[in-house]
Amino acid sequence: MSLCRLCRIKRANTPFYLNTIGVNAYSLEELCYYIVNYPILLDETFYCSELAVWVREELGLPGLGRSLERAMEEELDATAFVEAILREDNYLDAAMARAFSATWVKQSRLSAESRLKKKGDALVKCGKPSAAINVYESLLQNPEAQLSDEMKASVYHNKGVAAIRLLEYRQALADLEKAWSLSHSGDNLRAYLLAYALCKPRAQYEEEIKRLGVDPKTAELIEQELREAAENVAYPPIPDKEAYLASITSDYHRQTGV
Repeated sequence: MSLCRLCRIKRANTPFYLNTIGVNAYSLEELCYYIVNYPILLDETFYCSELAVWVREELGLPGLGRSLERAMEEELDATAFVEAILREDNYLDAAMARAFSATWVKQSRLSAESRLKKKGDALVKCGKPSAAINVYESLLQNPEAQLSDEMKASVYHNKGVAAIRLLEYRQALADLEKAWSLSHSGDNLRAYLLAYALCKPRAQYEEEIKRLGVDPKTAELIEQELREAAENVAYPPIPDKEAYLASITSDYHRQTGV
């Protein structure tokens, strides 16, 4: 049985827009969920006076609103802002609080490059691949970024995965080929060949398998993934075409932010 939380505090009539992931929050619980699950996405659009005003006026929590305003006035770090919100709702039990604290501390010690990469990864996770690609590109195109070949490979790999989610297979192939060229890991090889199979004729794919000297076991694993992918895209009958069109249009806007 899954667990659920009952919103004990008033829901807002006007939501607070969480800009980074493109969703509206209507309650303090929703703000807490955002903080705990996507801490790497917290930025200046979250630590703002608008949030303090919204908490005070829409949620009817003047004490918390004042605490957030004070944190900004005294130029306290983000920890004070986050702790005030989580403490108001008692959102975390002791074990969860310790786990979140460890994550928060670890995150604060990341390099600027690692933070940006993890931000992109979190955007992919929450269904914003277009925004994630923008983050990855800003990192790869920054001449001052200190990126090892291994990190570059990881960024290109994840950028390729995000492109696949947008059905941009040729861009995904280019990114995954770059990842493979930087780091000859099994994951990079498999992802590159899967993208290759999606973009190229079967005969060319088989030639690429031979050119790279892929061993039979790995080739069979890739074949299995391709078969599973083909099964997953079998299209069922669409009883209500207008509703279906509305749903995919909504999904497009959610993923691209357009």
